[in-house]
Amino acid sequence: MPTAIDTPPDPVNMAHSPDGRDRARSMAAPSPPSNEKGSALLRASTMLPVDAGAERIAADAAQDDTAATWIPLRDLDFEVDDVDQSQAAEESGHNLMDRAVINREIAASGAEDGFDHLSSGEEQRIRFLQHTARSPLFRRSLIGTDDMLDRLRALDAAAPNFQAVTRLVQNAVTLSKVGVAPIRLPPMLMVGAPGTGKTRYAHALAAAIGTVSTEITGTSLSDAASLTGYGPAWRSAGPGRIAKALIATTTTAPLIIIDECEKVRDYERKEGPLDVLLPLLEAHTAARFVDDYVRVPMRADQALWLFACNSTDGLSPPVLNRVVTLRIPDLDPSARDAVLDTMMAEASRAAGVKTRFADAAARAGFAALGLRRARLAMAIAIASAVAAGRRFISEADAKAAAALLGEGERASRMGFIDTHGDAAGLNR
Repeated sequence: MPTAIDTPPDPVNMAHSPDGRDRARSMAAPSPPSNEKGSALLRASTMLPVDAGAERIAADAAQDDTAATWIPLRDLDFEVDDVDQSQAAEESGHNLMDRAVINREIAASGAEDGFDHLSSGEEQRIRFLQHTARSPLFRRSLIGTDDMLDRLRALDAAAPNFQAVTRLVQNAVTLSKVGVAPIRLPPMLMVGAPGTGKTRYAHALAAAIGTVSTEITGTSLSDAASLTGYGPAWRSAGPGRIAKALIATTTTAPLIIIDECEKVRDYERKEGPLDVLLPLLEAHTAARFVDDYVRVPMRADQALWLFACNSTDGLSPPVLNRVVTLRIPDLDPSARDAVLDTMMAEASRAAGVKTRFADAAARAGFAALGLRRARLAMAIAIASAVAAGRRFISEADAKAAAALLGEGERASRMGFIDTHGDAAGLNR
């Protein structure tokens, strides 16, 4: 059966925002190795191709520590290549931008007579539009299928603390399947403690419904304009991250993940830096989204939005009024252990060896660090154990790695529930 998503274009660079930390991940990626059954593949960048004769648009491929290659959710057996769509899905969709409008914009610039009269920023923009006009603009709709529902049931079982989110998506997929209409979801805001796995769940969700995901981390945003584009007058002129996410996919419904959204800062705006997204959170205005660089209306009314934060402090009332807020409970001990076991398997695979925790005490030593620090500590501990001629990771290895990272006895637990049922402390 045909898939909902075409094979993405070859990864090349796109116009950049100042901090250069955009990552558009395509789910249409090579299948994971056969011995990794049960993991959902995340990483395959989809960047916009640029004509060889055009000025190359600057790179923005920098990664931060939220990146992960494999979803640490156990017992999952799905990848986007498994997605099958009905004939209706094949025929359903829309053009991202009106090619006639693009051509009028190009003609108005006088570029047919050359670029000498244009500023360098405007020349770059017109070349960008010329390429876009020659590229396929049709985006296929994402329509619910039985396979999607099967994957969502597996995701629900593997990530029970995200049940509220998964059930909301299941209902939308069921409605789409019955009505043979594009999947429609309200913008969702996941609120939960650090270490509950919000970011990883978000990418697993994208894989389950067979779409691409673009992750934007709040701490990487220097100003709100990096979301909606820098005009040609800027030295760092280029499309914003939202436009790039829309351009880099062939589906009408990419999942746009705004992680740590409460940490977005904009020194030009005293309040509500995410308010620039308000037109995108309502379908009637999202249907004519205009990036400040591209300046041609784009259809974003079927894009899927998933925000994640530790606290709603810092989010403006207008944003909160446009999202469905879903509270994510802490992981219980068994779920915590499952996550840590999978993280150890990932770290071992990356190192090219097979290692394991010696006992529960060794696992608990990493649990005290928080997910991101635990990932670093595991790499250190594996190297230490192998150097000592061992293939198991001891509690002493965990403590030594923690000390090297400067954690020591100061480390707090990572938002899990302890064996007595009390909420554990959060990351410092």
